[in-house]
Amino acid sequence: MKRVVARESQIVGTYDDEMIVALMNAGTLKMADLYWEADSSTWRPLTDFVGKGAPTRRGNGFPRAVTLLAAAGCGALFTWWTMTSVPQNPTVAPVVGAIPANSAMNPTAGAAGTPEVSRESAAQNPVAEAPRAEAKLALLNVEAFDDEVAVTVQNNGAAAVNGFDLRLSYFVLPGVQRVFDGNEKAIAQHEVGTQERAERAKILDEMLGALKESQQLLDTEVVTWTPSHIRALPTAGQWMSFGHPALSSAGAALTRIAAEFAEGASSADPVARKQALTERLPNLSRQIEETKPFVMQAIGRKSAARDRLTEEQKDADETLAKLKKQQADLQPRLPALMADARKTPIRSEVRHLDAIVEPGLVQRLTIPREKDERHGVAVELVPAKNRNVAATER
Repeated sequence: MKRVVARESQIVGTYDDEMIVALMNAGTLKMADLYWEADSSTWRPLTDFVGKGAPTRRGNGFPRAVTLLAAAGCGALFTWWTMTSVPQNPTVAPVVGAIPANSAMNPTAGAAGTPEVSRESAAQNPVAEAPRAEAKLALLNVEAFDDEVAVTVQNNGAAAVNGFDLRLSYFVLPGVQRVFDGNEKAIAQHEVGTQERAERAKILDEMLGALKESQQLLDTEVVTWTPSHIRALPTAGQWMSFGHPALSSAGAALTRIAAEFAEGASSADPVARKQALTERLPNLSRQIEETKPFVMQAIGRKSAARDRLTEEQKDADETLAKLKKQQADLQPRLPALMADARKTPIRSEVRHLDAIVEPGLVQRLTIPREKDERHGVAVELVPAKNRNVAATER
């Protein structure tokens, strides 16, 4: 039985059942191609033809391979002959519907001719036309900053988004919103200040601890000192780190004299030991008495600085509490005020982003904006059909 086969509203050829199977195995005919079903007078996809039990051959091993190769060769040869012979065949038209009305391949067409592969037929046979993948971009979130806008988008379609447009509409911010934004900046600065004060407090506490340990050591009778006492004295660099020149000089001298005394006192030379006890020990005692007042002054200054830092933090915390209370009072009023302000934009512009957003991907992107603390900005996606819209002044 001969059957008419068409693809994309164009007749491919007329084949018997055996040849259709061979050409499908060879890849010449596709499963989405349509064939004319005389019994129902409709075009149907070749998947229906195969499913209705069209002749198939089964084989194993070498015989099956030979059969497939032969079918592929026949299909390629027949396709070449069909393509080169169509101009000489007046009964085969390039468009479906040109077959003569009295053709045996179209027994039900009558005077109307061969039925066309219509849009209705394609709709009834979804295999005939594969759905076209589309991109569906959604705007999830907008964050407006002083000099840029951050947008979060998601592609809910099956195709990638290759660039898109955003419309930025500027409007005058309500006074309440500007107060709210100023408070937000102040709160952020408070957090930075708190961190800085905490670091300064840590340094002061470490200095105070070292100074108080030194004071306790200097209050001990020098005659009771052991090598461990001398090793516990700050180094010259540590004395300098306390930030008081007089203390740096006196402390460095104390550490040096203490080291000389310890060296002489532990010497095997009796003369060196005697000199350490008769000369260097008194020098060490005098240097201790000279250094003590400077240590006490440093402790007083560092303690005062630590107290001031505590007061600063206390005042900052009180200011922060007031700001947060004001923010809580303003927060409920903002949505309605902002909605009204957006209704009267003063200017709008379209910005293009050359970003690729793959299907299912959520991406955060930033674009520059007009920097003006008095102006807010609203952002919306521009449909693809309205791209390249020029900026407008309102």
